[in-house]
This record gives sequence, structure tokens and C-alpha cells, in this order.
Amino acid sequence: YRVTIFISQVLRWLLARGYETWVRKEAYVKALGKGLSISLKAFSVPLESEAPVSLRPDGNPWRFHSLTVSPNYAAALATPHPATSIHSYHWRPLAEA
Repeated sequence: YRVTIFISQVLRWLLARGYETWVRKEAYVKALGKGLSISLKAFSVPLESEAPVSLRPDGNPWRFHSLTVSPNYAAALATPHPATSIHSYHWRPLAEA
């Protein structure tokens, strides 16, 4: 029983890291203005780090920021320059207003 719970927790953790990787990669290619025309397999991104990372041949560093939007969702921001502050706004559907 304990082994099953542990495996379930590990699988949830791996799935969450997979989503974090996906949204960081997607944020990067969208910031470049290329959308998903760049293969996401062509590069790797750091997880759980906002340290600058050089991903392009020109050596210019990019920073990745994980954003908290809602439980069970992942979001990220990729910036070519340091972000002094990041603001997020939570919108409610008109039906809830």
C-alpha cells in the first residue's frame, strides 16, 4: 500500500515537471515570435530556476519565470532581459461578476 502511494506521488511530481518544461519551452518560442515552428526538442530549459540561460547561438541569456495561475495549471514567462517585476491579474467570467 505504501509503495502504491509513493509511486502515485512520484508520477504526479513527474507530470508536473513535464508541464513546467512544456510551458517554459512554449513561452520561449512564443517570445521569439516563432510560435511552435521551432521544435521543442531542439533545446532544453531550466526548471525551478530563474538564473539566466543562453539558448541561442548569439549567447544572449534568457530568464524563465514560473507563474502561479491556479491549482493544476502551469504557466511561464520567458524574458530576454531581467524582469524587475511581474504582475498577474485574475479575471472572472462576467457571469460571476
